[in-house]
Amino acid sequence: MVNLTRFPLQFPEKRPFFLESSGIFAMGEPGEVELFYSRRVGLADDGTPIPLDAGARLHGRSGSYRAGVLAVRTGGDEDATDLVARVTRDVLSRGRVGAMVTSQYLPDETGRWSAGLDLQLPFLVGGQNLVASGYGATSHEGTGSSEAWGLFVDYPNDWSDSYLGVSRVGEGFDPALGFVREDGIQRYTGGFQFFPRPRGLGVRRLNLKPIAWEVANDLDGERAYAAYEIRPLGVEFESGAEVELNLQRFVDAPGERFEIFPGSVIRPGSYTYDRIEARFLSSAGRRWTLDLTGSAGEFYDGTATELEASVELRSAPHLITFVDYSVQSVRRPQSDFTTQVARVGVDLAASPRFGGSVLTQWENESNRLSVNARVHWTPQPGSDVYLAWSSAWPTALEGGIPWRRPHSGVLIGKLVHYFRM
Repeated sequence: MVNLTRFPLQFPEKRPFFLESSGIFAMGEPGEVELFYSRRVGLADDGTPIPLDAGARLHGRSGSYRAGVLAVRTGGDEDATDLVARVTRDVLSRGRVGAMVTSQYLPDETGRWSAGLDLQLPFLVGGQNLVASGYGATSHEGTGSSEAWGLFVDYPNDWSDSYLGVSRVGEGFDPALGFVREDGIQRYTGGFQFFPRPRGLGVRRLNLKPIAWEVANDLDGERAYAAYEIRPLGVEFESGAEVELNLQRFVDAPGERFEIFPGSVIRPGSYTYDRIEARFLSSAGRRWTLDLTGSAGEFYDGTATELEASVELRSAPHLITFVDYSVQSVRRPQSDFTTQVARVGVDLAASPRFGGSVLTQWENESNRLSVNARVHWTPQPGSDVYLAWSSAWPTALEGGIPWRRPHSGVLIGKLVHYFRM
């Protein structure tokens, strides 16, 4: 993925050690503010692996309580001790309240730690679902500290899925082992989405969005960024295929210059630009699936056209192959450029207890080709054996790709054994 914004991207976790029971460690706003982001452990900012000298994880349930603890010792240039502890309690039959603490200690430093509380309370109002949720967190480094909080209401039902939210991220809020898209802002989010069910024409339901918004102001009240979307047309067919058309407006007010692509710089100022997006998704119940998205319109002080295509093929008995490709052509007064990302993957389940996957990706911003392969074997229920290998090579070199000299590479094994007491 090529990042054409001034904000950090949140990449999905791929490592089995961190994927198992990862849901218990979720706290905050997904993609915006998260108290724990596992890719902050054992990976540098550019994705380069950091040695994991030792690690331990404990999770389980006792009555209405769930608990999880994760401790990792990293080596190399970082040489840090990372710790995450989480506990939740079930309330109101389907709700929960919880707390979390994270910390990171580096040599010759005072260390960093963060803590938070959250809750999720589902209700039935007139036979319809209504979910109220919120969180509050604080981060500490040395003698400094900062806070963040959020309150949300969601209405996830068959005929409508609407929501409202408000959150505040203090200046300098940076939780140990967490993720923050931007600090020093107050954010307002909301959206109204409706699903009428007309009869005939093979239509299961419509998917209409009169308006959705995300508006963020800095702590002085000045606009930081905003995004609005209207979906005048969205159709889900009885076959499972989907079609949608979205109208979008973006506002961004960067306070300092930033580079969106090598040689292309966005200057400080206020930018407003409009775009149109169309998407087609074929039925997931067929042997092959096509996901096609195209968008065009303004982009900061220029224009951009983007196309994303994904094809997935399911072969009997348990073989899935997919190919993804995205290209974005940007035209600006001072610079033009084109981004490209290509991914090819294979997922094989030879049996219910043995399988593996291979993922290959290339993108032209860093001109790097990466490969990630994993084998998973379950000798008995509750016990697992993992073997994962990842490596990357530079591309666009005059001498071709140096296959014998990868830019990075790591081989990791993991054994989980279940003991019955």
